[in-house]
Amino acid sequence: MLALLGITTVGGFAWYKQDRAGMLSRLCEAGLPNFSRPSIVRADDLGCAILGPKTRVEGVLLSGFEAANFMSKDLGPPPSGGGFTGSTWYTANHSSPRNDQLDRQLERRMPGICVGLATLVVDGWPTVTAGNYGHLGIYSREFYAERVISVKPPPNDMVDRMRSMNAKSGITHCPTGVGTSRG
Repeated sequence: MLALLGITTVGGFAWYKQDRAGMLSRLCEAGLPNFSRPSIVRADDLGCAILGPKTRVEGVLLSGFEAANFMSKDLGPPPSGGGFTGSTWYTANHSSPRNDQLDRQLERRMPGICVGLATLVVDGWPTVTAGNYGHLGIYSREFYAERVISVKPPPNDMVDRMRSMNAKSGITHCPTGVGTSRG
């Protein structure tokens, strides 16, 4: 019996080292708790999606009606088999207070832009398992933000590109309320 326990332990450790996300996902799907979930992320929000380690990332948050797209090179390539390639759904932690500076930046009107935009440095956890996250499941990963470290306006080149795309699409003004909420 002791030998079987030893083999199981060594095998489990090897499986964890080789495929942490796969192991934790399968254990969760079998009915065990999601062992990758930090206590501040609600179990119902995460399900069996596996989170990577807590990390600090910089990126641009695009927020508007049914959108919370967090674009960050710091998160690396998206997990294969997920939704819209390269996109990350941004989820603010439900237990932390809102960030007034972020709210003000996202509500700031920019001519020709119909969404809120902010450059963020934020601490949190990205999903590492492939999935279909966020609105309509079109995002390949989700980022659970614990704390916003800093907020700045978006890069000028991004704003210019968005204005140009909107102008080419015939968008000349934004409907009332568009671009003023956190997705």
